[in-house]
Amino acid sequence: MWDRIRKFVKDSETIAWSYIQMAIGVLALVVTYVDPSLVAPVLPVKWLPWFLLANGIFTKYLRERRTEPPEPKEPVRGIGA
Repeated sequence: MWDRIRKFVKDSETIAWSYIQMAIGVLALVVTYVDPSLVAPVLPVKWLPWFLLANGIFTKYLRERRTEPPEPKEPVRGIGA
């Protein structure tokens, strides 16, 4: 399972962090619209969930923009090969 997660985030901590930010932003947006009184003491400003979501998307875009395709790896040769 860990290999699938690493493949999904392209083995990049920055991309993983951007997905976490987007998930928190979406969760905060849903909670804000469902019952605003739950998060009023925690999220004093109404635009913070939108900021978290946009920041996650922007972070992923910036990281993907600079990503170069990986170079092919040589096969590992065993003893006697």
